[in-house]
Amino acid sequence: FTDLLENYADVLGEPGRAAFIALVESRLDALPALAFGVDFTETYLHLRLADFLRERAEAADDVLALIALAKRTCTSVRDYYRIAALYLRLRDLDEALAWLDKADAMGEVRGRDLALRVAVHTAREEWAAALAVQRRVFESVASESDYQLVLALAERVGNTELVRAEAQRFLRSNLQGLPWQRERYAITLAAILRGEGNLLEAFDIIREHVVDPDTLLGVMPWFEGQAPELRAELVTRVVEGHIKSKKKRGYRKAVEVLSKSRGLLDQIDDQAFGALVADLRTRHRAKRSLIAMLDALPADG
Repeated sequence: FTDLLENYADVLGEPGRAAFIALVESRLDALPALAFGVDFTETYLHLRLADFLRERAEAADDVLALIALAKRTCTSVRDYYRIAALYLRLRDLDEALAWLDKADAMGEVRGRDLALRVAVHTAREEWAAALAVQRRVFESVASESDYQLVLALAERVGNTELVRAEAQRFLRSNLQGLPWQRERYAITLAAILRGEGNLLEAFDIIREHVVDPDTLLGVMPWFEGQAPELRAELVTRVVEGHIKSKKKRGYRKAVEVLSKSRGLLDQIDDQAFGALVADLRTRHRAKRSLIAMLDALPADG
């Protein structure tokens, strides 16, 4: 009865809701205990009944009840992490850490699981331990936000400069991997360099390692104050990247970016826009759909 309590609230009233919850609890109590690792089909009824009780516990902010329900329906390592998160929410840090240890001992740990451990160590003001785990998070996710968390913890420990250098060295060491991996590390490194005021170095990283046109389009605002020639290079790469898809949707995106960038190209030379369009026509003359879209561009701004 999905959404029963919500859809029939007026009919049930508070006595009806209480009776329904009591029935749910009795049905859940009557079910056999779940063994760790059982198939989902064996957990479905437990989980559906528990969902009603979980909604009530969430509404009342009853974390102890949520923990009890989580333990009753615990069948996987993911459930261990959920229980750890609930203990952290309760501020029972020892229990949270115990459940994290239990989970970590069972298999591979992912970045979001490590982030939970960082939160526990941080709450316990165990800064060195939190930093060690956050560095693992950063190296698995390689995001700028995780880098900033690394620096914040490094400041607590007192080795900010060393950690900054090591983190950036890690990113640079991964710029020669597979293309999709290389771009992720490159964008994060470029974002860090930009934040430190090294815009030209950030641009060089992007120029050398980033190909995806949507990613390039996303970083273009970083260079608003830079020379038009620099920004026009990004425009050209975005346009070419979309054309490379060899699909009409890509051609439309390319022409849209080209049209919106006319003003920027005009800052370089009043012939720059026309020259770029002419070059595209020449090199892609076999792409009839693209040529038709270029033909539709207005002759002037």
